[in-house]
Amino acid sequence: MQLISRWSGVAIAWVLLCLVAAGAWIYNRQESDLAAKAHEHLQFIAELKSREIGQWRRERLGDASVLTDNYIFTSAVTRWLAAPTQEGTAAILAVFRSLQRNYSYDDILLIDAVGRVRLSLSGRIYGEDSAAMRDRLAVLRSGRAALSDLHIDAGGSEPVMTASAPLLDHQGKTQVAVGAILLEMKARTFLFPLIRSWPTPSLSGETILVRRDGDSVLYLNELRHRANSALKLRIPLTRIDVPAVMAVLGRQGVVEGNDYRGAEVLSALVPVPGSPWFVVTKLDRHEALEVWRFRSILILALLLSTLAIVVSVFVMLWQRNAKEHYRVQLKQEAMLHKDEELHRTILLTAMDGYWLVDSGGRLLEVNEAYCRMSGYSVEELLSMRVSDLETQETATETAVHLQRIVAQGEDRFHSQHRRKDGSLLDVEIRTEYRPVDGGLFVFFLQDITERKQAEQALKQSHDLLSNLASLVPGVIYQYRLHPDGRSAFPYASPGMNDIYEVTPEEVQQDATPVFGRLHPEDYNLVAGSIQDSAKSLTTFYCEFRVILPRQGLRWRWSQAHPQRMADGGTLWHGIISDITERKVAEEEKAKLQAQLQQAQKMESIGRLAGGVAHDFNNLLTVINGYSQLLLEDRRLDEANQRTVTEILKAGERAAGLTAQLLAYSRKQVLQMRPLDLNNTVQELRSMLQRLVGEDVEVRIALKASAGTVQADPHQLEQVVMNLLVNAKDAMPAGGRVLIETANVELDENYVRTHPGVQAGRYVMLAVSDTGVGMDKQIQRNIFEPFFTTKGLGKGTGLGLSTVQGIVAQSGGYIDVYSEPGHGTTFKIYLPALAAVASDAGPLAAMPVLRGQETVLVVEDQHGVLQYAVAALSAYGYRVLKAENIGEALQAFEHEGGRIHLILTDVVMPNGSGRVLADELQRRQPGVKILFMSGYTDDAIAHHGVLESGAEFIQKPFSPQQLAAKVRSVLGT
Repeated sequence: MQLISRWSGVAIAWVLLCLVAAGAWIYNRQESDLAAKAHEHLQFIAELKSREIGQWRRERLGDASVLTDNYIFTSAVTRWLAAPTQEGTAAILAVFRSLQRNYSYDDILLIDAVGRVRLSLSGRIYGEDSAAMRDRLAVLRSGRAALSDLHIDAGGSEPVMTASAPLLDHQGKTQVAVGAILLEMKARTFLFPLIRSWPTPSLSGETILVRRDGDSVLYLNELRHRANSALKLRIPLTRIDVPAVMAVLGRQGVVEGNDYRGAEVLSALVPVPGSPWFVVTKLDRHEALEVWRFRSILILALLLSTLAIVVSVFVMLWQRNAKEHYRVQLKQEAMLHKDEELHRTILLTAMDGYWLVDSGGRLLEVNEAYCRMSGYSVEELLSMRVSDLETQETATETAVHLQRIVAQGEDRFHSQHRRKDGSLLDVEIRTEYRPVDGGLFVFFLQDITERKQAEQALKQSHDLLSNLASLVPGVIYQYRLHPDGRSAFPYASPGMNDIYEVTPEEVQQDATPVFGRLHPEDYNLVAGSIQDSAKSLTTFYCEFRVILPRQGLRWRWSQAHPQRMADGGTLWHGIISDITERKVAEEEKAKLQAQLQQAQKMESIGRLAGGVAHDFNNLLTVINGYSQLLLEDRRLDEANQRTVTEILKAGERAAGLTAQLLAYSRKQVLQMRPLDLNNTVQELRSMLQRLVGEDVEVRIALKASAGTVQADPHQLEQVVMNLLVNAKDAMPAGGRVLIETANVELDENYVRTHPGVQAGRYVMLAVSDTGVGMDKQIQRNIFEPFFTTKGLGKGTGLGLSTVQGIVAQSGGYIDVYSEPGHGTTFKIYLPALAAVASDAGPLAAMPVLRGQETVLVVEDQHGVLQYAVAALSAYGYRVLKAENIGEALQAFEHEGGRIHLILTDVVMPNGSGRVLADELQRRQPGVKILFMSGYTDDAIAHHGVLESGAEFIQKPFSPQQLAAKVRSVLGT
C-alpha cells in the first residue's frame, strides 16, 4: 500500500504539471493567434480605407482635370472673365449647379488670373486672406489641376477641401492660366463618413486620418472618443508610443501603443497614396482579447474540473479495498458512469453546438451553445427534427443525406439553419455515425456567420475595387519578381489592353510580352530601375517609351511600391499611365523656347552689330575724308595718288559693309512713305532678269488686290535684289525664281508658333527658287551676320542679315520655308496700311461651313497635324490623322473606302504628297485631294510638284480658311 501511495503522489504531481503547462501553452498560443487575427483585421481595414480615400481624392482631382480639359467650357469662362454678361453668368452658374447636383460639391467658385473670387454658386462672400490668395495663385502658376489639404476657411467652422481646375487658354496648349474653378467640398459630406465606417460591430474600433504639421501630428477627422477634434487636436512628435506619431515618422504595418486617450491599442498604419495623409486603424487591446479571456475562463474551469476528477480517481484508487472482487467491479462501473457523465458535461458546455440525432432525424440531445446560436430552448429543440432547422434541404433530402453519412461513417459540410426569430444562421457541421441503439448521429456545429459576412464583405470590396480599377485611366497592377529571375503580373486591371496592347491573362504567369513592347533604348533603363527598387525596397519611378502594334510609339509613366516576399522575391503594387500627350506638349514647349531664344540671340547680335557699325563709321569718316583731301592735293605724285585711291576704295567698301550692319541692326535712317508693293516690283522687273543671268528664269505673279505698305523704297528694292542674288547662288546650274505678292492675315495660331509676331493683316512679298534648299541647322543661322555657306572670299554673310534688319525696321516679319532638294521660299510680311480685301473676300464675311464627311490629314510636322485635326473637328468633320505615307495608307485601308477627302502636305521626308495622292486615287477613284505647304501655291506649281488645277491651300491658314477650302473642294 505504501508503494501504491508513493507512485500515486508522483502520478498526481506529474499530471498536475502537464495540465498546467498545457493550459499555459494553449492560453499563450490562443492569445497570440487572436492578436494576430486582430492585426490582420486592422491591416485589411487600414488598406481598404487608404485605397478608398486615395480613390476619392483621385476622383475629385479627375473632376477638376475634366473641367480643365473642356475646351468649350474653358473658352466660355475665359470670354466671361474678359467681358461678363448676364447670359454668361447664368450659363456658368447652370454648369456649377449641375456639378453640385451630380457630385455633391458644397460650393463652386470662379477666380480670375489674380486670384480674386469673381463668381460663387452659393453667393457667399469670400475674404481675400493671404493664405487663401497664396494657394489660389500657386494653382494659377502651376497650370495643373490640384487638391488642397483639409482646412477651415476664415470665418468657417467646418473642415473643407478644394479641387482647383485651372482654365488654360487654347485647349490647354499653353501653361498660362486665365483663371480657375474651385470645387469646394465639406469633409462631413463624404470623407468623414467614409473614414468613420467600420465593417464589423465594435465598441472601440476607430479609423483616424492624420498628417504631420511641423513638430506635431494633426488629427484631421472627428474622433470617436473626443468631440470637436478635427484639425484641432495635435500631439507632439516626441510621443513615439502613439501610433499616429509612428505613422507620420514613416512606420507602416501593425503596431501596438497608446492612443490619444492613453489606452492600450492595436493599430495598423497605412499612407494614403498621392497625399501627405496617413490612415490609422485602432482597436482597444482589451476588446481584441475579450473573446479569448471568456474562453480561457471556461477552459480553466474545464481544466480544474478535470484535475478534480483525476485527483478523485487517484484517491479512490488509493482507498480501494481489494477484499471483495464484486465491490471492485461496482467501483469500476461507477467510474465508467462518471466518465460518461463527464463527456456529456463537456459536450453540453462546449462553445460549439452539439446534437445527438436518431436514425429518423429527431434531436435527442442538444447543448446550451446551440440554444444560444438558434434562440430555441432545449425543450423546443428536443421536439424538432433536423429538417425543421435546415433551410437548404427538404425533409426527403435530409433523409437521403443521413443515409449517405451512414455509408461514409462521417461527413463535414456547410449549411444554413433558421433561428427562432426567422434570421439565418451559417454553420459548419461535422458529424459521425455511431451504430448503437438503432443508429445514432453525433453533430458538432460551429457558427460561421461572422466569417461568411467577412468573406462577403471582402468579395464586395474586391468587386468594387475591380470596377473602380476598370474606370481608372491607365492600368493598376501587381508585378512579381521571383528569386530565379522570372517575372509576372499576378493582377492587372483591364487598362493593360490599352497600355501594352496585351490582355491581363497573357501576362498573369509571364511578363515577357510586356518587356517585348519596350523601346530598345529604354529597356535597360526599366530593367535597371526594377533591380534598384528590388534591392533597396524604394518606390519604383520610371518614364519610358513603348512601341505598340496599333498605337505605335507612346510614352508611359509608372510608380510602384515594393515589398519583400517570404521566398525572397519582390512584389510591387503600382500604376502605369499614358503620358504621351504631356511629352508631346513638353516637346512643343521646348521648340517654342528654342525659337524665343533664337529671336533673343538675333536681337542681341543686332544691337552688337549696330554699335560696332556706328563706331566704325566714325573711323571711316576720318579715313575716307582725309583720303579725298589728299587726292585733291596737286603736290601728290602719281604713285602716291594710286595708293590713296586704293585706300579710299577700301574705305568705301567698308562703308558699304557698315551700311549693311546698320540695316541688320535697324539703326539706319529710313525714308518711310506709303508704297504700292506691286508697283515697286514692277519697276524692278527689267533689272531683275539681268541680275540673275540667262540661265535663271524669273517669273512675277502679283495679286491685283495687294495693298499699300509703309517702307523705304530704296531699302525695299535692296531686299528684293538681295533675295534674288541669294536665289541665284542656290541654283548654280540654273533654275526658276518666282516673285509673288498677296494679302494675308496672320491669326493667333501663327502667332503662337512665331514669337514676336503680332496678329493682323499684312501684305506678303515672297521670293521662291528651285535651288538646293537648306536643312534645319542652316535655317537657324542664315540671318546671323557674317554667316555664309559660300566658299572663302565669295560672300560677306551680310545679305540675309541686312534683309532681316530692313524688314524688322519697317515693322514687318520674315519667314523661310525650305527642305534639302526642294528649293527655298522667303516670305516677307509688311503691315498693310488699310484693310484690303483678299482674293476670296473679307475673312470676317466667311460663312461658317460645316460638314460630316471623313477627312484624312497627312502631315509630318506634329504641331501642324494636331492643329489641322482640331480645326476640322470643330467644324463637325470626322478626322483621321497620319504622320507619314505608311500611316496614311494603313488608315486608308482600315476605313475601306469611306474617306471623302485627303488633306496632305506637299513635301514630306519619305516621299511627296503627289505620290501619296496618286496612289490613293488609284485605290479609290474620285477621292478628293487638297494639298498644303509652307511654299506658295505658285511656287509649288513652279517646282513641278503639283499639276495645273490641283487644289491647294497655303500655310499659314486660319481655321475658317481651312474649313472654307475643304468645303469648296468637297462641294456643297
